[in-house]
Amino acid sequence: MSEQDAPEWFTEAVDADDREEGRVTTPDGIELQYLRWRPLRTHKDDKTRDEDLQALVFVHGNGANAFWYCPTAPFFREDFDVIAISSSGCGDSGLRPDTYNIGHFANEILAVCDSLRLFSRRLRPILVGHSLGAIACTRLALDHGERFHGIVLCDIRVEDRPPEYFEKNKARSMRERAASPLFKPRDEFKLHPHTVSPASRFKLAPPQDTTPFVLDYIARMSANFEDKGWRWKGDPNRFRKLDLITHKPNMSLDDMRAANQKVPMAMVYGERSFFMTFRRIKETIDEKVAKLFPVFAIPHAEHHLLLDEPIAFVTALRALFVLWAKKLPSAPVDTAAATMESDSTYIPKQDNLDLIDEEWTMDALSDDEIELAPENDLALEDQEVDPTLPPTALHKDEEEEKWVDLGLETFVGSNSN
Repeated sequence: MSEQDAPEWFTEAVDADDREEGRVTTPDGIELQYLRWRPLRTHKDDKTRDEDLQALVFVHGNGANAFWYCPTAPFFREDFDVIAISSSGCGDSGLRPDTYNIGHFANEILAVCDSLRLFSRRLRPILVGHSLGAIACTRLALDHGERFHGIVLCDIRVEDRPPEYFEKNKARSMRERAASPLFKPRDEFKLHPHTVSPASRFKLAPPQDTTPFVLDYIARMSANFEDKGWRWKGDPNRFRKLDLITHKPNMSLDDMRAANQKVPMAMVYGERSFFMTFRRIKETIDEKVAKLFPVFAIPHAEHHLLLDEPIAFVTALRALFVLWAKKLPSAPVDTAAATMESDSTYIPKQDNLDLIDEEWTMDALSDDEIELAPENDLALEDQEVDPTLPPTALHKDEEEEKWVDLGLETFVGSNSN
């Protein structure tokens, strides 16, 4: 089923002619793209001003962009001023010259909220982050939680292990990263002919089935079209510059507990997510995280739950927001927090950092040059399986054939070639 065969709800959402696109410049000079769906006026006598309405801000995962939320964001327009951000190096946002880290991504969320004056409204904004975007939102919860009304984490890994467990794997991860073709420098993305569709060259990571018309749209909106063909948007060296070794938060239960004390938290995950195939992670979320704040499992959904089960994703968030509205009375925003300037030198607290296998947060490779081995050698249901030991993958090009371990999966070959 292609975009042409998509249901009415989908075409109405992605073709909304009143969707706005804007730009915000961060304190360190990076131009960020954002998409905006202003609130619908359901009654002609509705006198509510935009500045009186609560903002709902969506943050995408690694390698994705703001357009991933186009099928779902418009469903929230009756109650919110809806915004989706493209992080630096993604979509049509600017590129960073040297490195990308969690501190940058967290700072960028603050920059957009500040520029659009979302903190000066009667109700603080709500954040919804997926995968790597959820990790950036967690950093904000820990360090700036008082500025937000609530934060929703979508399908992230939560570890109930000490930092030492990950520290011992740092040297191995650095070696494997250096050896991978994914991290070789490049001047630009490959030019593909118009006869090749973006969807045919687009890879979700972890790999999964998803709704074809959604994937077709996401792939097309991730490409820049030229006279002779098309190239992928974003920084061609983003994965090489991405520093998740020293600038990644410790997603521990203690961090979750501390964040929830500053701002109401919630979690939504795909019942069939790759993360949930590891019993230890699933039990941590279902039995421990769920005691801290609401946790919703979306049936049949995998890691990219907003793509494969978009309506269920919307329903889960709507239910959560109703729950929060009943428990959280409207209150003026804290003046000190509302006038706080963005911290252009924001760096995650080192005592909250550790090494978590970095490719757990890779969401889009935009490439069909790789494939997972038909049967990986991990018994995922085994309690003792170490999720840092990946299944294997083999490059299709025999001239470049090699085995490279990147963490969760082995991704071999160059991104977007």
